[in-house]
Amino acid sequence: MAVEAATAGGVMIASRMDGFMDSVLDGETGFLVEPKSAPDWAARITEVASWPAKTRRVFTDRAMARAKTHFNWERVAREVLDVYRARQR
Repeated sequence: MAVEAATAGGVMIASRMDGFMDSVLDGETGFLVEPKSAPDWAARITEVASWPAKTRRVFTDRAMARAKTHFNWERVAREVLDVYRARQR
């Protein structure tokens, strides 16, 4: 969901936990906030909601490009293969 949001031009805000730590590049493809911290969530949501159109466009354009290069299938497949090879040793 996080990668898809970034590549579709959304601004992802997610908890700093589990799979989001791997799928959100904090400050690049979205933002990670502390779980169970309503003040952190409110502050980030308020910040993003108040961005002028140009700021939002610059962020989402960069996030889309970064997500497409970082989360591409070639890199993912190569890293999975590296894990399998390391386990064989």
